[in-house]
Amino acid sequence: MENNVLDDHLKSGSTEVGLSIEALEYLRQAGKWGKFLAIIGFIGCALIVMVGLFFGSVMTMLSPMAQQQQAFGAMSGLIGVVYVIIAAIYFFPCLYIYRFSTNAVAASVSKSSENVTAALKNLKSNFKFVGVFMVAVLALYAVVIVFAIFVAAMR
Repeated sequence: MENNVLDDHLKSGSTEVGLSIEALEYLRQAGKWGKFLAIIGFIGCALIVMVGLFFGSVMTMLSPMAQQQQAFGAMSGLIGVVYVIIAAIYFFPCLYIYRFSTNAVAASVSKSSENVTAALKNLKSNFKFVGVFMVAVLALYAVVIVFAIFVAAMR
């Protein structure tokens, strides 16, 4: 019943939503904290990329024997690529939070419904990205657990 009322309301073109001063202040504060967390996240992404890029060279220098250097080089290169992939995945939630924050602070100052819409759109995108990623991680965990049980049963 509620969804039908909401759908009818949206179809009628009446989408005006008023925000109280208190709600605008909450939006401003959420925007400030979100921007802080996004900037820390961007710095974390950069550090993860740097670790990924330099991991191979550091591991090769730590290998004492020439035979092991080749194996360490290949393995550390793979680990370096995994780090860069992790940084790329982590970048998108930080970007969505940053965009949310920028629009949220702008909305609290200008009281613009367009900024509120843009802020909420990016917040939705963040939750959607993290949700889909979480489903993928849980599926991967399930596959690993089933594989581990299978390997243990074969022994």
